[in-house]
Parts: sequence; C-alpha cells; structure tokens
Amino acid sequence: MPAAALTQPEPTQLAVSGCWTAIGLGAEEDKLIAVKNGIPPITAIDCQELTALDTAGAWALNNLLQNLRSQGVTVNTQGLRPEFKKRLELVAQHVAETSAQSPTKAVPPPSWLGRVGKSTMVALNQGLDQWFSERTRAMV
Repeated sequence: MPAAALTQPEPTQLAVSGCWTAIGLGAEEDKLIAVKNGIPPITAIDCQELTALDTAGAWALNNLLQNLRSQGVTVNTQGLRPEFKKRLELVAQHVAETSAQSPTKAVPPPSWLGRVGKSTMVALNQGLDQWFSERTRAMV
C-alpha cells in the first residue's frame, strides 16, 4: 500500500492520499504539525486517493479538520469513501464526548501513615520471600 501523503495542490486545498493507518502515518506527522501552526486557510480536503483509513488515521484526519476549523474556516472533505466517512464520524464523536467530560481528579499522595504502612508491607514481603527461599534451599 502507498504511504500516507498530505499535499497542497492548490492554495486553499489539501489532498490526502495513500494509507492513513497507524503504520503508514509516521512521515506525515511534521506536515500535520505545520498545518496546525498556520498555513493559508484551507477550505477543502480532497480524499479521493485515500486507500486505507484506520482509527489512528481517522484520528489524525479529524485532528487536522479540527485544527483548520479552529482557525475559523469551514472545511469540506471531498471524495471520502462511505466507510471512511463513517469511521471519521465515529472518531469525531468520541473526541467530542471525551473532551466534554470533566477531567478526573488526581489522587492525593498518601499520608505519612499510609507511607509507613506501605513501607512495612514491602519489608514484610521481602522478609517472607527471603525466608521461603532459605527454607526451599534447605529442603533440597
């Protein structure tokens, strides 16, 4: 399969092609970052030459679309196969749902009593391991 590619055939258009999968995306990461850091406003992404799209590729394409839309531009995807469109929609929905959730609270560090208890258990386990090792050697 051809490697993932991101080109700009026209000033306001990007074209994605090749294998947009976890394996095929590696070389295009720098280009995706460049789009995030601001190139001329893109209004269309041509997907006609896209040959494969897994969830990693759909995530990358969704991220690209979100970055462009965050610049205040309406971006249309053209020529996206129905199965790829469905995968992209599922990823976009998941991203929207997870970003809407409140962040989980960080677990506070253990108190001094908790630290003493943990240290005691570690020492006890080490002592038991050593005792069982000596008993096993003595039996042999």
